[in-house]
Amino acid sequence: MPTGIKPIFINNMMSIYGLSHPHDSKVFPDLPEHQDNPSQLRLQHDGLATDDKARLEPMCLAEYLISGPGGMDPDIEIDDDTYDECREVLSRILEDAYTQSGTFRRLMNYAYDQELHDVEQRWLLGAGENFGTTVTDEDLESSEGRKVIALNLDDTDDDSIPE
Repeated sequence: MPTGIKPIFINNMMSIYGLSHPHDSKVFPDLPEHQDNPSQLRLQHDGLATDDKARLEPMCLAEYLISGPGGMDPDIEIDDDTYDECREVLSRILEDAYTQSGTFRRLMNYAYDQELHDVEQRWLLGAGENFGTTVTDEDLESSEGRKVIALNLDDTDDDSIPE
């Protein structure tokens, strides 16, 4: 195991992958906080998502993940230009993560094998909406059962106090 990688023990076996590669924290600076105190779900995924080979076409990752536009509220239409812009940025981020992070590659390969190969299991992109995902039962109920990733390109800090 490379230096700096913490071994993960699952089912009395040691993961040969760890939770990240030393290069990952340079590219994705928020990873160390997750590496130092991983959740049980992260540990579980580490044991399941073991294929770090570059099997998927990086330029197609957004297509594998997103089926089209759609917001948290099914009745609100997503602006085409905003959708295109958000999808392009998301595509670049996914491509960079897949090509540069073995950890992300393992998770993306696993997600594709488990669900994303089926177009019906892909997510909608709520472009221009406040960041969020429909991961809880309550979220799914409010979105009428639709899986949504909502994001925007507004670089203002939501936590800042308006002047």
